Amino acid sequence: LTSLSSGVQFGLGMAINDGDKDTPGQRGWGGLGAHAIVFGKTPFETALFTISSVTRNDIEPGKEYYTANAITKPVVLDGDLGEWSGIPVLADPKFSIPKGSGKNGTGKYVLFEEYNGGTWTGPDDQTSAVQVAYDDNNVYFGFVVTDDYHENSANSAWNGDSVQLMIASADRQSQIALYNYALGGVEGALGDVIVQHEAGPGGTTANITRNADTKKTIYEIQLPAAALGLTPPLAVGTKFGLGMAINDGDKDTPGQRGWGGLGAHAIVFGKSPTETALISLGSEATGEDRLFLAAISPDIISFSFRANDKGSSIVSTTATKLTIDGKVVTLTAKPKVGDATDFTYLRTTPFSPGSHSYLIEAKDTLGHVVTDSGTFQSPNIVILTTAQQATAVDKSKPGFLWNAFQNDNNTSTTLDGAELALAGALPDGSGGFLPNLADPSNSGAALAAGTVAGPLVKFEVSTVVNFSVAGPDGTASYGYFTPDDILPGIPGVNGVSDGAAAEVISFVELPAGVVTLGVRAYKQYRLQAGYINKVSDALVIGEGDGSIQNTPTLFKVFVQDPGIYPIRTLLATDSGASGIELFGLNGTGDKVLINDLANGGYKAYRSGTAPDKLPFTVVGTPPPPLQGTPLTGIVVSTLNKTITADLPSSGIQGYLTITPSVTITGVKIIGGKLVVTYR
Repeated sequence: LTSLSSGVQFGLGMAINDGDKDTPGQRGWGGLGAHAIVFGKTPFETALFTISSVTRNDIEPGKEYYTANAITKPVVLDGDLGEWSGIPVLADPKFSIPKGSGKNGTGKYVLFEEYNGGTWTGPDDQTSAVQVAYDDNNVYFGFVVTDDYHENSANSAWNGDSVQLMIASADRQSQIALYNYALGGVEGALGDVIVQHEAGPGGTTANITRNADTKKTIYEIQLPAAALGLTPPLAVGTKFGLGMAINDGDKDTPGQRGWGGLGAHAIVFGKSPTETALISLGSEATGEDRLFLAAISPDIISFSFRANDKGSSIVSTTATKLTIDGKVVTLTAKPKVGDATDFTYLRTTPFSPGSHSYLIEAKDTLGHVVTDSGTFQSPNIVILTTAQQATAVDKSKPGFLWNAFQNDNNTSTTLDGAELALAGALPDGSGGFLPNLADPSNSGAALAAGTVAGPLVKFEVSTVVNFSVAGPDGTASYGYFTPDDILPGIPGVNGVSDGAAAEVISFVELPAGVVTLGVRAYKQYRLQAGYINKVSDALVIGEGDGSIQNTPTLFKVFVQDPGIYPIRTLLATDSGASGIELFGLNGTGDKVLINDLANGGYKAYRSGTAPDKLPFTVVGTPPPPLQGTPLTGIVVSTLNKTITADLPSSGIQGYLTITPSVTITGVKIIGGKLVVTYR
């Protein structure tokens, strides 16, 4: 080569040879493009490397580069992709959120990014399969979007179900064009095809069709070479940047409420050509259609993916395998719906925190195998057990406790400052502490006027937490659920809402398994559980800043033992524009306020007793190198100084490990339970 600049390409093959003690010499090989070297030198067996000037962006590693094949059949924009046979499918590439986090590896890779109150409930809500092809004069895009409801009531090129494209220069430093495509109307009342040339040369055409029975929307889009800033005839090796935002709205949340797509961050939250993928024009498509994989979704206790039939390549449910961390796991296949088969591996406990590898091997009925492999990060999730459950609850008192503070001289915007305010220990700058000016008579949604208890003004709420400060018209509206109730105690006795802080205490009944809890608040908030009597002991489920775009609002916990758990939420705000909602996700993935029983919300009680953190831990597993049957159903009572556990269902030995050790005063079997007393 004479230059090592952006866009330079070369082929690379490698044979990593191996010999052994008993079989010396070249006795096998691995490596990328090994067949370029062995059994005769074959350059076209090399891999193609491209030098890029662009640093790592938000696109999932391995999906940033895509080769578009030449298509041999004339493309007709008619909603039928039959002539696209053999063109590879790019399905559901992930991207790192928030925007810009991929460069440093600090984000989370997702299939879909929720926006402005939107939710994504799984592959039936929205997934996409994209094909890119070209001939001498045009580049073609074929999108098959699976979507449970078509929503574009705004008849907008972007504000609803739609596809937005960015075309960038080959070095992905400059924007060439922005093109938007949509089908107006809603399910059952479709409108016209919308083509908007937001920027660039224009001249594109599109056909968009919707099938309400199969829940699929097909986009066929033709971009003449000039529309990409290119000159025909298009040749092998030509490159350009491509970003796509496949927008989604739903019946109850219309408009642009989230997106997926390759290089979506090139378009949303500001136009960024460096966030595009690099497309290279390749040779003619060869071979037949193959099934393709989509919606690859590792989760807390599960790993799921979708295998899609394509043409004559039909998924074999019995021959499809999933390997995690080198071990083949048990898959369950749901009945096929249309051309899609969903597979799930379900665990009884969360994946251990850290990195895990996976390999999917999907076989069709003709014997062809399609694979996908990679890694995923499992978070350090909060696990709730009987040790964190409430020790007493008054079920005749549903709702929440609301403890309020207000003083407009409170300039702290931190959660630590809110903790000091609630403790009556927020400095006033003169050697004293700021007084609490929250107004007990301003009951808002509370049952009655508040009561002063030390540094706090306490209110009892029997319904839900859906509060915000009233506007000039006396009404309140903030967040996902509107209209709102008024914040109890706010404004304060001086008529001012600035400088407020609050804590919400409740005892929430949670089922076993993965539970998603949500907080939407302005400004900063922290969600805790378990040992809430002492703030530093409480388990932190999550926290966020409602003034920052895309701050987290949903937090997953693993409930090992179903029961009633103390939940504490801390709110810190710096101005009168405060509000807070506490909610969870129901079985269909919809947001429901906690204690909204009519809509399936979790039950909550305002009167109960939280446990204190134990000075020791108790687990049922034996310490190494001992082996035996782990004991389950462990319950510790600090009041009675007892540890109870279920007897082992098999074997003659069971173990409890107590760390640090305590003095055992008795071991008995009472009522079919092992009962250990200690001091």
